[in-house]
Amino acid sequence: MARLSPVLSVFATFLDPAAFGSEPELHGAIRFVEAPELTVDEHASRSHLVERLTALAGVHRALLPVGGNLASLSREEWLQIPAESLVINPIRDPESWRAAATWPGERGLILALVPAPGDEAPEPVEILLWAVRYAASLGGRGLDRVGVAGMLPIAKGALDPVEAERRIALLERLVELSAANEETLRAELDPRAFQPIKRPQR
Repeated sequence: MARLSPVLSVFATFLDPAAFGSEPELHGAIRFVEAPELTVDEHASRSHLVERLTALAGVHRALLPVGGNLASLSREEWLQIPAESLVINPIRDPESWRAAATWPGERGLILALVPAPGDEAPEPVEILLWAVRYAASLGGRGLDRVGVAGMLPIAKGALDPVEAERRIALLERLVELSAANEETLRAELDPRAFQPIKRPQR
């Protein structure tokens, strides 16, 4: 799964937030571009973003909305923005799923699913795996165009290497499970994840 070829680079940026700087720098096979223009519903603002992205043609451009919640755009509006991937934060910004629903399925979708070291505890792996599969279903994207990443840290502070390793291990496990067969999933996950929903009788 999630091998939007840059996934391992995304793991690295989990420990190196500087890679998300406003002046994008090449980081492995992917370039993250801070895009505050995507958190406001202003066409003129997005025109400036298009100019910045056009200047980066030739590399894998991943949009990183910052400064607020991701605005809802139509598929046609997304197609006017030259980028290969979009980063969303479905834990801190649940409404980003609404925006991601119109992000073209032939483009990559990177999910910031695991909080940075020092932040809140991660969601159970079963919930994270559901998010990955839901992202794959949007627009017929498929798992090959879904990536997973760690969130940017909220608070500044000293990095705990042990905790960071645990969070990266969770990301790696999520990648492995997303490609696993049902037998492996039943052995690895909470059995309740496979129970059918009981609907009330009418």
